[in-house]
Amino acid sequence: MSTMYSSTHKQLGLAVKLPNGKTIGRIEGNRFRKQIAGSRHMLQRPPAIAIDAEAYEQQIRPKVEFLEVVDTETGTVYQVSVGRFDQLKKPIDRGWGRQYYLALPLWDVVRR
Repeated sequence: MSTMYSSTHKQLGLAVKLPNGKTIGRIEGNRFRKQIAGSRHMLQRPPAIAIDAEAYEQQIRPKVEFLEVVDTETGTVYQVSVGRFDQLKKPIDRGWGRQYYLALPLWDVVRR
């Protein structure tokens, strides 16, 4: 695990944090769960959901089987297996650091 990233146990699972201390989601059982405000945090071109690349490689991928993203504005829950994410993810850096994104149509919508 990188020394730049930290994970701490909280009541709601294992927090996944960026070097600046910001929590980007939590590991709960076999899932990484992340909440976003879709209008601000989803990529528009292409329509996609992105995850910090280093956090994904070092903290998330080794510990989970599924990624789950909740759009707090719509209540929509998106899910994808780590295997599928790894096969289809694309790299991107638009000023927020290196990330991996997966186009929205490639996520399963498990709840609206």
